[in-house]
Amino acid sequence: MKVPVKFNFGLDVVMLLALGLVCAGGYFLWIGPGLRTARAKASAVETCLIQEEQYRAARTDHWRIRRSLQDLLQQVEREGGGMPTQAAVDQRIAEVAAIAQACGVVIEEVNPEDPSPTEEHVETQIRFRAQASYTDFRHFMWQVERQMSFLDVTHFSVAAASAATNASCRITWSVRMYSQADEPVASKAEVRRPPP
Repeated sequence: MKVPVKFNFGLDVVMLLALGLVCAGGYFLWIGPGLRTARAKASAVETCLIQEEQYRAARTDHWRIRRSLQDLLQQVEREGGGMPTQAAVDQRIAEVAAIAQACGVVIEEVNPEDPSPTEEHVETQIRFRAQASYTDFRHFMWQVERQMSFLDVTHFSVAAASAATNASCRITWSVRMYSQADEPVASKAEVRRPPP
């Protein structure tokens, strides 16, 4: 025989409601904020990992660019530091004279022409006359080619020197020096306006 179980619905319902309220309060007061904090931390960690990856990529690019820049600077240094300015023509003529003196070439005359501007640079033709042995002159030309950039020897001629000199040759040569304009060269298409 079954004994009927009697529930006291009033007390049971109140207990269930109280237990539900305690659980809901616990969730909203402790578990919910904890979950939100945990989600925020997980999101912050993910953001931090992404930023760290971007930082590593940027750092790798930085060092690659820096190495490339150092290589370019060394190349510029090896090649003479770039095209000199028009104001340095006299200094460059002095450099040619110093190389000549070191090679035993006696320069007698230097005749620079007026500079000829182009759209990209300025060309200055310079004629030299000197006395030296042919061997010394060859060595001088080799040193000029080795030590000076943005300079072309356009022509030279060698003749026997007079008997009154110790040198075996009388030499004339011309060089064309290339330089940057001290001020930008006006374009041919640019119309010049009179000053106001």
